[in-house]
Amino acid sequence: MNAAARTSASASKTSGLTAGGRSRRTQTVPRPRTVASRSPPALQAIYYLNPMALAITAFRWAMLGTPNAPLEGWIAGTAMAFFLLASGYLFFRRREGTFADVI
Repeated sequence: MNAAARTSASASKTSGLTAGGRSRRTQTVPRPRTVASRSPPALQAIYYLNPMALAITAFRWAMLGTPNAPLEGWIAGTAMAFFLLASGYLFFRRREGTFADVI
């Protein structure tokens, strides 16, 4: 090994860089924290009443490996989703006659 190669090899050992200038160290990606994980348990029940919070939590669980929502959150969110569906349907049926259907 010539002197230039020896100098380059010793510099890369001390600086943590490879010959191409890239770092040998791996960077850790911080795990995202949800609003529910940062809030007190009493407020988590209110948070999971939003059905989209469950969808986002489930997506993060599937893609990133974050903790999933508790069973109570799933029950509350699903019940709220069905309540909103039923109330929206009844409201639409009640008001359907007053809609303007003329194009």
